[in-house]
Amino acid sequence: MLNAVTWQEILRQLMSKDLGIDPSIGHVEPLVGCEIVRQTLYMQNNSAPFNVPVDTKLKGLEDYAQIVKNPMDLGTIKKKIDSGGYEGPGGYENFAEDIRLVWDNAVLYNGEESEVGRAALALSDVFEQDYERFVVGRVRANQNRIEGCKETKEALQDPSAEELKSFQYADVVYGLYCSEFHELPTSYKIGALSWICSEFLTLSSIRTYMSSQVEQEMLIHRNHRKRAADLDSRRKHSDRMRRERENAFRRDCANQGIHPNSHNVFSEGIKRRHEFIGKFFEDIQAEKLEDEKNLEQEKKAQAEEMASELSSVVIREAPLGRDRYHNSYYMFKHDTKPRLFIERADSGNFVLCSSKSQLEEILEWLNPKGIRELDLLTKLQEVKDKLLGALDGHEEKNGEESGAGIVWNTKSGIELQMFPLPGGAIKSETMTIIDEDKTIQSHNISRKMLLCLKQHLENTNTLPSLWEGSQTWCSRLEEAKSFKEQLALFAELESAAVAALNSGVETIRPSWQRKRHEWRLALEGSCTYAQLVFLLHLLLEEFINVEAFMDLHIRLDRREWLKLRPKETRNFIPEAGKVVVYFGDGHALALKEDEKSKKKRFTQKSDTPVRNATVICTVEKVSYHHGGGDPYALAVLKPISDMAQHECVRKPDTLLCSLPSREQRLARVFLRVLAKLKMLADAGPFLEPVSDREFPQYKEIILHPMDLGKMTEKASNLEYNNAAEFMTDLRLMRDNCQLFCEGRFPTLPPLAHNLVHVADGQIKKWAKEIRACEASAVDTSAKTDTSPEKDALKQEEAESGKLATTELPTDSIVTILRLENRLPEYIVDISRYTWAVNRTWHCGEKFRMLFRNPEGYPGEYYGGVTAGSLPFDDHGMLPWESLRITWDEDDGSDDNRINPWEAEFPRSGNRA
Repeated sequence: MLNAVTWQEILRQLMSKDLGIDPSIGHVEPLVGCEIVRQTLYMQNNSAPFNVPVDTKLKGLEDYAQIVKNPMDLGTIKKKIDSGGYEGPGGYENFAEDIRLVWDNAVLYNGEESEVGRAALALSDVFEQDYERFVVGRVRANQNRIEGCKETKEALQDPSAEELKSFQYADVVYGLYCSEFHELPTSYKIGALSWICSEFLTLSSIRTYMSSQVEQEMLIHRNHRKRAADLDSRRKHSDRMRRERENAFRRDCANQGIHPNSHNVFSEGIKRRHEFIGKFFEDIQAEKLEDEKNLEQEKKAQAEEMASELSSVVIREAPLGRDRYHNSYYMFKHDTKPRLFIERADSGNFVLCSSKSQLEEILEWLNPKGIRELDLLTKLQEVKDKLLGALDGHEEKNGEESGAGIVWNTKSGIELQMFPLPGGAIKSETMTIIDEDKTIQSHNISRKMLLCLKQHLENTNTLPSLWEGSQTWCSRLEEAKSFKEQLALFAELESAAVAALNSGVETIRPSWQRKRHEWRLALEGSCTYAQLVFLLHLLLEEFINVEAFMDLHIRLDRREWLKLRPKETRNFIPEAGKVVVYFGDGHALALKEDEKSKKKRFTQKSDTPVRNATVICTVEKVSYHHGGGDPYALAVLKPISDMAQHECVRKPDTLLCSLPSREQRLARVFLRVLAKLKMLADAGPFLEPVSDREFPQYKEIILHPMDLGKMTEKASNLEYNNAAEFMTDLRLMRDNCQLFCEGRFPTLPPLAHNLVHVADGQIKKWAKEIRACEASAVDTSAKTDTSPEKDALKQEEAESGKLATTELPTDSIVTILRLENRLPEYIVDISRYTWAVNRTWHCGEKFRMLFRNPEGYPGEYYGGVTAGSLPFDDHGMLPWESLRITWDEDDGSDDNRINPWEAEFPRSGNRA
C-alpha cells in the first residue's frame, strides 16, 4: 500500500496516531463503535438476562408489561443496528438511549439490590466507559480534526500569513490532509520530514544501522591510515637503499684515490673530471624524483578511494557550520538544486535563503573574527557561486515557497503498480517513473489506476455488462481535470460494481456490504490524490475476492498449466478441435463428487448436465485456470450435427456384451460360497489335494478325492448344473475326511462337518437366485424357439428397465474438467470409445481396473469378470457405465458397472 503516491496519507495517519489526532478520512461512522460496544456487552458473563426480550408468559413475570412501559433488550438493539434503525443524524445518541433504557427497566422492575439490578448497574458502568471511548470520543476527535483542517486550509490560501513561518506538528497533519504535499510551505514539508527522522531514530533497527555505519567509517579511516603508513615505509625504504648505494659508491671511489670533500660530497670539478661520478649522481636524483612522483600518485589514489568509500557510508547530514546564535546552516547533498537552509536554534524551524540579497546579507553579517563564524564564512565563500547560480533567474514569487518537484536517487526509476491487487499484483500493469520525469503527477497516476480497475472488473465479469454511464465513463475520466471530478467517477464505478453483488458474483466479498458505508464516507471526505489512491488500495483489499479474481483473470498456457500436477495424476483434457464423447450422467456424478470436497474453490460455472444422454461433440475451445490451487479447464463442447451417421453409432437396444448364461450365473453363486468357505479357519486342510508324498496310501483308501481347490476349478468350468451337485461334492470331501482320518487325525472330521454346515447355510442364503437359475434351465428346454439374446434382453429389461428417451442437445455445453484425475471421466476421447464399441465382448472375460486415490495418484488394481452390459440407447450410443461386471471379491451385488474403456485385458484378449 505504501508507494510514491500514498506515502503522504500514510505519513499523515502515523503522525495523527502519534499526536492523538483522529487519523480517519472524512466523517467517521459512529455505528461502527456502537456495534463494538454492543458486542462487548453481549460477551459479559452477567449479560444473559438482557440479551433477549423478557418472556412475560413465565411464572412470576405476568405484571412486567404493566410496570415496564417501553421494553428493550440487547437482542432487539442488534436487530435495529442490522436493519439500519440507527442510521442518520443522531443515530448513535438513540442507540445510547436504548442501551440505558435496558438498565433502567431492569432496575425499575427488579430493584437495585436484586441480582439482576446489580448486574444492570455493573453493565451500565461498562457501557458508559466503552461508549465514551469508541463512540463519543471518536466523534469528538473527528470533529476537532475537521475544524483543524478547515482552519489550516484557510491559512494555506494566504501565502503571506505569518503563522506559516512557524508551525506545530498538528498544523503539519492538518496540512497533509487538505493539501497536496508539493503545495505545502517549505517549513511544513521540513516539519513532516523531521518527524519522520525523529521517529526513525527511535527504531532499534535504525540505531543498529547507524552504529554499523559508524563502525564502517572508522574501519575505512583505519584502513586508510594503514595504507598511508605502508606508503611512508616504502618511501623510507627507498631513501635508505639510495643512501647505501651512495656510500658504497664513495668507498669505491676512495679505493681509486678519488676522495670527497670534508662534507663527504664530490665537488663539481671532480664530477667534470670524472664523468662516471656525475652520471651516477644524476641517475640517483632522477630515480628519487620518479619514486616521489609515484608515491604522490598513490597517495592521491588512496585519498580518492577513501572518499569514495566514505560517500557510501550514510550517517547524518552535517551542517556547514553555526553562527554566533548557534543557528545551523545546511546544504543537502541530494537537493534538487543548491540551496541554503538555516535551522533556528530557538524553535528548530527551517528558513530558506531564497534570494541573492539575503545571501549577501548573511555573508556580510558573519564576523570573520570569531572562530565559528570564520569557518562558516569560509565554507559559504566556497559555495557562493553555486548558490548565486541557482538563485539567478529563479526569484521566489511566494515568499518561502519553492515549488520544486520531488526527486529521488534511483538507477532504474520508480515502479508503480496500476492494479495493486493484494497477494498477486499483475506485473504487466506497472508504470515506471524515470529520473528524466523529475516529478510525479498524482493526477495522471490516479486516472490510470481507475482505468485499470474498470478494465479488470469488466474482464472478470465483476461489472455488469451494461450499467448507467458505462459507455461514457472512460471518456469522462480522461477529460476530468479536477480532483472532485475523479472522486465522483470513482464513486460511480464502485456503485456499479456493488450492483453485481446481488447476482452472485464470487469475485466480490459479501462482507463489503457491511464495510461499504464507512468507505463511502471516507471517499466523500478525501481531499488529496494520496487519499484517493489509498482508498483504491483499501477497496481492492476489502472488496475483491483475490483468489476468485485471479482465477478468472489469469489465462494459463496449456503446457504451463499441465505442469501444475505430476503426469501420473493428470486427467484427460481434450484440446480444441478434437472429437470427444460426452456422458451427461457422468457429468452429474462428477459435479456431485466435486461438491463433497472440503476445499473452497472458485471456478466458473458449468452447464447443467444433460441426463441420460451420450453425445459426440467437437471441442470448440478450452481455457486453463489455476483454480485457487485446484487447477481446472473450461471446455466448450459443440454436439456434431450428423451424429446418426457416425461410425461409432450402433443399432439401438442391442448389447455390447452378452448377458451371463444360466450356468455362469449359477457358477457365480457357487464361487461366492467357496470364497466364503476358504476364509474360514477350518478350511486350511481342505484347500489343496492331499499330498501323495506325505500320504502314499491315501488314494488306495479314497477312490474319489475332493477338495475346495478342485471344486473351485469345476465351478469356474461351469460343471455344476444345480446346487445338489455342488453339495454332493462338498459332502464327498467331508466323507473322505471321515474315512481316512478316523483314528489317525481325529481333529479333522469336525472341521469338515463344520464346512458342510456353513455351506448349507450359504446355499439357503442364495436359494432364491439358485432357484431362478434352475428354473430358467427348465424354461429354456421347454421353449426352444426363443432365442437366447431375446431372453437375455427381456431379463435385462426386467432388472433395470429400459432407459427413457432423451432429446440430444444442439447448443454448446460448457464443462469443468479438473486437472487432478480424482473425478469420473465423463468426457472420453473418440478413439477410446471407438475401441470399446468395435471390440468383441464376451461374458465371463477376466479383466483388471486401476483405482486412484483422492489426489489422483494411481492406486491398486482390482480384478473381475464381465457380466453383460446395458443396451445401446435410442441414438445408438452407450450409456454411462454400460459394462456390467463381477468383482473377484464378489459381494452378490448385480449393480456393479464400469465404462468399457476402463477395463484392461491381457494381450491375448479378443479384440476387433
